[in-house]
Parts: sequence; structure tokens; C-alpha cells
Amino acid sequence: MNEALIRWDLKVNWKKSKVIRVARKGEECKVMIGDEQLQKVGTMKYLRVMISGGYSMGREVEARIGCASRVIGGMSRAILRRRELSNQTKLNVVNAVVMPVLMYGYEALVVHKD
Repeated sequence: MNEALIRWDLKVNWKKSKVIRVARKGEECKVMIGDEQLQKVGTMKYLRVMISGGYSMGREVEARIGCASRVIGGMSRAILRRRELSNQTKLNVVNAVVMPVLMYGYEALVVHKD
């Protein structure tokens, strides 16, 4: 890894770097850089998607629902409560604004039977 960093003139802040192991079994994962061990985490956010180490997407689903709820709350007075807008217009706005927020990252969801 150090060779690639040197070749591409990249710098990594190892103190901010963390490790997550995505696996069904809770086997130990130890990543060392020099003589320092990187911090292990159970969940982390990457590209606005919550990743969990145990294949569980529950936290990501909750986070997406929370984001969509905040978007609805923010546009409630301005759009959703306006009587002069038709229900079809309101539905079009919800589909254009809320649904992408709700569905962001779902193509990466792991579907499994609990």
C-alpha cells in the first residue's frame, strides 16, 4: 500500500482511518499500519450510506426514513399544505423530491432472510 501511496503522491491520515469488517461471523480483524492498529468500528457512513459489519441494513433503512421525513417536514408548509396546489401536483413533488432521498443507496441493499 505504501508503494501505491508514494507512486500517486497520496497522503493518508491514519489517525482518522477506521476499519469495518463486513462478515456473517464475528471473526477478529486486525489491521496494522506500521506499529499502529487502526480503530475497528461496527458501523460507518460511506458515501451517505450506513454500512454495518453484520450484513444488517436496519440502521441504513432507519436513516433513509429519517432523511425523507425531514424533507417532508421542510416542505410541508410551503407545498403540501397549500390548498391552491392539486393533489396530483403535490404527489409529483413528493415523487421528485422525497422518493430519491428515501431510495438513495438501496441498489446496494443486501436482501437476506432473518
